[in-house]
Order: sequence, then C-alpha cells, then structure tokens
Amino acid sequence: MCDYPNCNKPGKYWLGVSKAKSKKAERLIGAIYLDNMKPSINNIMDQAFATIYWVTIYDLNNKLLYHSFDAHLEGYAAAAGWELFVNTKI
Repeated sequence: MCDYPNCNKPGKYWLGVSKAKSKKAERLIGAIYLDNMKPSINNIMDQAFATIYWVTIYDLNNKLLYHSFDAHLEGYAAAAGWELFVNTKI
C-alpha cells in the first residue's frame, strides 16, 4: 500500500537504494505504484545518507528495471531519468 492518505492501491514496483552499478538493493524502501513514483524518488533523494546511494526500481519479482546511476551518467536527475524510462520502456 502507499503512504498517502486514502490510498488503497497495491504497489506494482519495489523502490530501493543501491550503490553505483550494483544490481542488488542495499535497502528496499517499499512497494509503490506508477502514479506516486516521482514524488517517492524525490523524497528518497532528499534524505541524507552516510554513503552515496542511488535510487533503484525493481519489478515485484526483484528484477532491476531502473538504476538512477545510469540516468546520472546520461545527465538526468533520478526522477527525470525515471520519467524517460517510463515513456520509452513501460
């Protein structure tokens, strides 16, 4: 379920954080759905971590779909990279 009030949608993706180039999540944040992905990514990016982590998004079978480090290498912010990914892949 999502963190927003009056929201009963089940999550369709896992949102996590990972180190650069790692396909395995260091920490899974939780299940989310497409409509709240951008604010969720921005919320994670606003948190302070002792080590640099990158936003990662997995399907519900834990297959890596998106890694924000790849977006960074292409010059995109994490949320903008996700939007580009959604518009071209999903």
